[in-house]
Amino acid sequence: MLYSNKELLSQPYQNFIHPDDHEINENEVFNLRQGRETIGFINRYICKDGSILPIEWVATPYPEENLMYAIGRDVTERKKAGDALKLNEKRYIDAQKIGHVGSWEYDLMTEDFWASDETKSIYGFDLESKDFTTDEVENCIPDRERVHQALVDLIEKGQMEANNLLSSDSH
Repeated sequence: MLYSNKELLSQPYQNFIHPDDHEINENEVFNLRQGRETIGFINRYICKDGSILPIEWVATPYPEENLMYAIGRDVTERKKAGDALKLNEKRYIDAQKIGHVGSWEYDLMTEDFWASDETKSIYGFDLESKDFTTDEVENCIPDRERVHQALVDLIEKGQMEANNLLSSDSH
């Protein structure tokens, strides 16, 4: 249950902020007093019934008027979605470790490879590695030549299909 506007205005705003968030809040208020806009900081708001909501704040200082305007938005659902995403990512990573399988991704536009940590572990790459050459990746494939040709064929087919789409649109 939320406080009414009258109830909110009757007390210092700090009374509504979770005690563990007072420091971050004071840092943001300090920045505002210095004339810096604050965008997207989150603190926990204590509701009338004692429940806690994560609130994201956007605030603009008006030092010449000794004021600041702030808008707070409840980000409970976004936080739940983010937490669920982190949990699913952990499950995915754990499943790869348990199954001793990994995954690669190749971006046709940038020609960049990405590898899961389990893939890096399986093939002896440094877990901190971010960049892989085509040769490094293809050296991990037992039937390298056949897979390379299949990739080339796929790229060429995709380019031909794109060209066909473009030429059919122009008629």
